[in-house]
Amino acid sequence: MPDGVQVQGDLFHGHIPDGAVYVGRPAPGFKRSRWANPFKPERPARDKVRLAGRWLSHPFNPAGWPADAEQACNWYRLLIAAHRLEPLVRAELAGRDLACWCRIGQHCHRDVLLEVANGPVDDALDGAMFSVWLHSNWRFLTEKMTTEQKEAAVAAVLRYWDRNGDPTDPMTREHLVWWD
Repeated sequence: MPDGVQVQGDLFHGHIPDGAVYVGRPAPGFKRSRWANPFKPERPARDKVRLAGRWLSHPFNPAGWPADAEQACNWYRLLIAAHRLEPLVRAELAGRDLACWCRIGQHCHRDVLLEVANGPVDDALDGAMFSVWLHSNWRFLTEKMTTEQKEAAVAAVLRYWDRNGDPTDPMTREHLVWWD
C-alpha cells in the first residue's frame, strides 16, 4: 500500500526515499512539484494558483488565508475536486509513495494526494469516458488534450473496462492510444 514519507536530511541536504515521488514546494536541490500545495498557513492566498502545470482559479472565495495546515489541506482538496483533477492524480500518483517535508502525522497535502490517488474511483466519470470512446469520436475528444490529460482519459476507460467489461476480451492501452 502506498504511503506518505518525509524527505530525509536537512533543508540543504534533503534525500527522497527510493521509489517515492516528491510532491513538495521548491527547496535547495528540489524543483517545485507540480503537486505542491499552493496554500500556505497564515499566508495570503492569491486569486489564481498553480497546480498540475496550469494556473487555476479558486473554486471558492478564500477569506484571507488558511489559518493552519488542516485548512490549507482542505482548500487543496477543494481545488482538486473543483477542477476535476482526480483522474490526473490517479494516473500520475496511484500506487506510489509520496514525499514531502511535513512530518508524518502532521496535516499535509501529501495525505490528500494519497487519498485521491488510491481511494475509490469515480465510476460515473470513468463510465462517461468509456461511453465517449465506445459511441463517439475518441480522437476528436482527445486531440486537444495535453498528453497527461489523454493518459488520464485512457486510464479512466481502462478502469471502467476492468470493472465492467468482458473478462474474456481484455482491453489494452493500444486500443485507445492514437498519439504515440
